[in-house]
Amino acid sequence: MRIGLTGFVLALAVGVPGVLPGAFAQAANPVRPGSEASTAAGEAYLDALASPQMHYEPALSPDGRYLAHLTRSEIADDEAVYLVVTDLDAAPGENQRITSFGEMSPDWVIWANNDRILAGVTLDMQAGGWLRSLDGLPLVSRIISIDRSFQRNPVTLFGAESRALNDENWQLNTIVDMLPDDPDHILMPARRGEGVHLWRVDLLTGEAEIVERGTRRTVAWNTMNGVAVMRAELLRGNAVRISTRNGPEGNWREADTFLRPELDEREEEFAWAGFTETPNQILVLARPDGTEYTGIYRYDLEAGTFLEPIARRDDFDITAAMVDPQTGAYVGYSYVDDRVLYELESPSFRPQYAALLNFFGDQMEVNPISTGGSRMVLRADGPVEPGSIYLYDLETHAIEPVFSLWPQLTRIPLFPVEPAVATAEDGMTVPGYVTWPASGPGPDTPLIVYPHGGPELRDRVRFGVMVQYLANLGYAVYQPNYRGSAGYGRTFMEAGHGEWGLAMQRDISAGVDALAASGRIDPDQVCIVGFSYGGYAALAGSMMEPDRYRCAVAGGGVYDLADFVNRDDPDLRDYWAELIGEPRDPEDAERLTATSPRLNADRLTLPVLLYHGEDDEIVPVDQSRDMARALNAAGQSYFYIEDEGVGHSWGGDSDSTRRIFRNVRDFLADAMDGSLDSFEPEPAP
Repeated sequence: MRIGLTGFVLALAVGVPGVLPGAFAQAANPVRPGSEASTAAGEAYLDALASPQMHYEPALSPDGRYLAHLTRSEIADDEAVYLVVTDLDAAPGENQRITSFGEMSPDWVIWANNDRILAGVTLDMQAGGWLRSLDGLPLVSRIISIDRSFQRNPVTLFGAESRALNDENWQLNTIVDMLPDDPDHILMPARRGEGVHLWRVDLLTGEAEIVERGTRRTVAWNTMNGVAVMRAELLRGNAVRISTRNGPEGNWREADTFLRPELDEREEEFAWAGFTETPNQILVLARPDGTEYTGIYRYDLEAGTFLEPIARRDDFDITAAMVDPQTGAYVGYSYVDDRVLYELESPSFRPQYAALLNFFGDQMEVNPISTGGSRMVLRADGPVEPGSIYLYDLETHAIEPVFSLWPQLTRIPLFPVEPAVATAEDGMTVPGYVTWPASGPGPDTPLIVYPHGGPELRDRVRFGVMVQYLANLGYAVYQPNYRGSAGYGRTFMEAGHGEWGLAMQRDISAGVDALAASGRIDPDQVCIVGFSYGGYAALAGSMMEPDRYRCAVAGGGVYDLADFVNRDDPDLRDYWAELIGEPRDPEDAERLTATSPRLNADRLTLPVLLYHGEDDEIVPVDQSRDMARALNAAGQSYFYIEDEGVGHSWGGDSDSTRRIFRNVRDFLADAMDGSLDSFEPEPAP
C-alpha cells in the first residue's frame, strides 16, 4: 500500500490540463488582521508548520522496480525515522519492507545499484554509542550501505578508518562518483592530515583507500570516468580556486578563482555540469567574461579555456545542471522564469514534460527527481502545495500520487502567488509577485512588502513560509525582484551594484505604487518586512520614504554599510566593496553614510521591530545591537528582540520560530496605523 495520499491513477493526455482532487486546502473565509479570526488562522498555520515532515527522499532503483523513501513514525511518542522499500511490481500487502536506523537519524537515500541502498545518516555523538564525543561537536554524518532485502547487516563506509578519521571528518557523507562500471565501489572525499583526498570505498565491507591526494586547501573533487579532473580549493577567507587537469597524468592548473560571500548564497560562477565523450573536455556551469547569461559550456581541460556553449538562454540564467546520479552524465538543466523549469536532453520526454506542466498548472513546479526503467518520481511543489510525490510512467503516461511530504500543511488555507510586474523610474522592468489573502484585492486590503535577502537571490512562485503566514493573517504580500536580483542576467544584477538604498529601493517603491494605482491595496496600510538584505531594505525604505510605509520589521539586516564592508576578511571586503561601495572612496563614503539606517536613526520615525539571532555567522549581531542603540538615542519608537542560539534565520527551533512569528503578527496588528499602542513582545522562556 502507498503511504500518505489515497491511491488513484490519472492518465495524462498530452495537452490536456488536469486538476488534482484534494491536492491542497482552499482559502477559508476572509479574515482581517488583528481580529480573533486572524489570530486563530495564524495559530493553525504555526501548528502545521511545527509538524514534522512525514515522508521524504524518494528514490527509484536503476531498473525502476523498487522505490525507497524515508518516513517518520506516526506514533506520537516515537520520533524514529524508517527506511521503506516498496516493490512496485508486487501485489499490495506483499510489496514493502521497513527497517529503522536506531540512534542514527537518516538524511537522504540513493541507490548504488539495484540491490544496494546508500543512506546519509547523522548521529548525536553525545548520545553515546557510535563515536566518541567531543565538546562543541555534537553531530557526525556518515554513509551506510544497506542491502535492499535487509537480510544483511548495514555497513558503515570507511569502516575501521571511521574512527581514525573521526577528528577531521565530522561530515563524511559526500559521494563524488558512483562508478557505474564498478557497482561495488564509490569515490568519496575525506580528510587525512592536511588535505581532503579522494578515496575508493567498498560498499560491501566499508573499507577505503586513497586514489588521489589533495593539497592542504582542497575541499572538493569532480571526476570523469572515475578519474579526478577538477578540484576546488578554499583559499584565504572565502575565496575558492578551481583547478583542472587533463586526465590522471596531467598537471593541475588554475581554471578560475572567485569569492563565496557569506551573506546568503549567490549563484555558481564555475561549477561542474557533467562529463563529455570527448577526451580532455568537461561541462561546466559558468558565465564567461563578455556573456550576459549563465550557461553550460564545454571546457578544455588541457588549454583551460571555454569552448562552445551546450546550453544557453537569452532570457534567464541557467541555475543548475542536471546530472544522472548513476553515471554522472549531463541530462539537462534548470532555470527560473516565474517558477523553476527544466530542459532535458531527452527529445521524447520534452512533450511529456510540457504536458505535465499543463496538467499540474502554473502554480506548481514539477521536478523529475529520480528515474529508473520506465518509471519516474516527480516532486510537485507550489504556494498551495508544499511538496507532493508522484510516480509517472513514461510509457503509459499514468500519474500515481505516492505521498505528501508535509501533510499537515495541506490541511490549512494556502494562497496562490500572482506575478506583478512594475516599471522603475528609469524604465527598467521590475518583476515581482503578490500573494492575496482570502479577502482578495481591494481598496481596503492591507499590504506587507517583503523584499528578499541576498541581494543576489530572487523570489518566484513557490511556497514561502513567512509569505503564507502573513496571507493567513489577512495581509496581501508583495515580493519584488529589484535590480541586483539574480537569475535575470549580468546587466540586471550589476545594475544593483552601489545602489543599496537608492535605485534598488526605488524599484521596490515602483511595485508598491503600481499596486496602489490599480486600486487593489490600501496605500494607507502598507508595512515593510524583510530579513538579511530584506531587513536592510525594510529600514532603508522607512528612512527614505516615511510617507509610504506605516511600520517596518527588520531581521538579521545590515544597517551600517561601511562597517559591514570593513570587516576583517580582506577577500570578502573586496566583494562587498564592489557590491555596496568603497568606504575609502570619498564619494562612496558619503553615499554609504546617507544610506545607512544606523547613521540616520533620527529619520526612522515609524515604529520598528528589530530581530537578530545571537549566533548569526552571516551578519554580525552587532549590526542590530548598534541599530537599537541608535534608535534609542534618537528617541524613536522601536523594539529589539535577540534570540539566543539562533543563527541567520527567522528563529531556530519550532519554539523560537513560533515566538518571533507571533511577535511579528502582534507588532503589525498594532503598528499598521503608524503608531505603537499596545505591543509587548513575547519573551523567550
